[in-house]
Amino acid sequence: KEIPSSIERETLKAKGIKLLSYIGGNAWFASISDEDALRFNVPKVVAKYPFLKQIRSISEIFPEDKVAPQIREKRIGDWARTADGKVELVVNYFKDASIEQVKKKLEQLGATIIGEIPAVHSIVISIQEEKIRSIANEDSISWIELVPPSGKPESDRARTHVQVDAAHASGLNGNGVDIGVFEKGHCSNTHPDLAGRVTKGDADPWDRRQHPTMTGGMIAGNGSQSTAHGGAANQWRGN
Repeated sequence: KEIPSSIERETLKAKGIKLLSYIGGNAWFASISDEDALRFNVPKVVAKYPFLKQIRSISEIFPEDKVAPQIREKRIGDWARTADGKVELVVNYFKDASIEQVKKKLEQLGATIIGEIPAVHSIVISIQEEKIRSIANEDSISWIELVPPSGKPESDRARTHVQVDAAHASGLNGNGVDIGVFEKGHCSNTHPDLAGRVTKGDADPWDRRQHPTMTGGMIAGNGSQSTAHGGAANQWRGN
């Protein structure tokens, strides 16, 4: 059962309690415009907000709560530091915030926008380390973490983990199957496996980990670069 239900959420919203994003363990980020709702254990308040009877606690979100421990504890890896001494971050914002307004505020704080992933409410930036706290102070920001380190080419080991050999032995070849891939950027149109197969691509995609190119190659690559390595999806070649 969804907790709270969509009807209960609309009721809460009408009463000044807006649920923003789910954290886990039946916990939510929320904005509360009626301070009475904070006193959820007072009988007359519960009478005003019957749903509050189901609430265990309401806690204020402090700036440090929005910052990943790795950043708070000054354990910033070299992969996340730029040549000019800045730090590259993934900044998440609440879904009721305008991405354009969030980007404008980040730039006012001195950030350089590297990329954005609107579907998951994230913006990739670089900024001076001492200004991270200022970002966390913004109400529209929900979480700040380091960009992940660049991945290593270990796809050959993935065959065993995802049981590729068993899939190949089944005789399935993908004929008649339509596949959609949702990614955060375009494929590289210069990759040999995708030559002549990319309708819209980038010669130099901003995603330095090339994930869109990898997934695109798995689905639609011609196999010219993967045959020798036994690519997981090589049965789809040419289809």
